[in-house]
Amino acid sequence: MQLATTARNAMANAFAGLFASGSSLRFETAGNAAVATLPLNATPFGSASTGKVTANAITPDSSAAGGVIDHAIMRNASSATEATLSVGTSSGDIIITTLTIAAGASVSMSLLEFTMPAS
Repeated sequence: MQLATTARNAMANAFAGLFASGSSLRFETAGNAAVATLPLNATPFGSASTGKVTANAITPDSSAAGGVIDHAIMRNASSATEATLSVGTSSGDIIITTLTIAAGASVSMSLLEFTMPAS
């Protein structure tokens, strides 16, 4: 199957539409304990272009709980998990410089994108 750009944009916008003010990106341990929680912008994503939505500014967690990151989840404004993402230092949905976060450390993210592939 090959998706047209309009279909890819519609799907990416539908994903982005799951998130509103109060949504967050939460880094968790293998036991699902919070390591750091980054609130998404009041308008979390812009409109899709070529099947891709890019997050607007994400607020850093200036006082992380700390721990070893295993994965991340994207939660909607009702705190329901809408997506689970892999996290790694060289591969994964999210690439981070270190998986070990000290308690009280600041954790930030510079870019978050979702792309609906053409095929």
